[in-house]
Amino acid sequence: MDTQSEEFKNLIRALNFSNKTEYEQHCANQASFQELMPVLRQLDEEESEIFLHLLRNKKRAAGDAQRRSNNLIDESCSDELKK
Repeated sequence: MDTQSEEFKNLIRALNFSNKTEYEQHCANQASFQELMPVLRQLDEEESEIFLHLLRNKKRAAGDAQRRSNNLIDESCSDELKK
């Protein structure tokens, strides 16, 4: 891809405009967490454990889905299919 072309530069500008920076996303996450804190404070020990378990499983499931997707892409592009 020609990184000096006007089309490429316009694409980068559009992506920069439509996507948040890591810092902007971090600030948004902090604001969301502040809204969530009053609810979390009311959880007892068992409910807290259940909530943490839910968060861990969601993170693991997202990672598994990404790995499966990457594996499918790798398999579909492998030389073994071309034989």
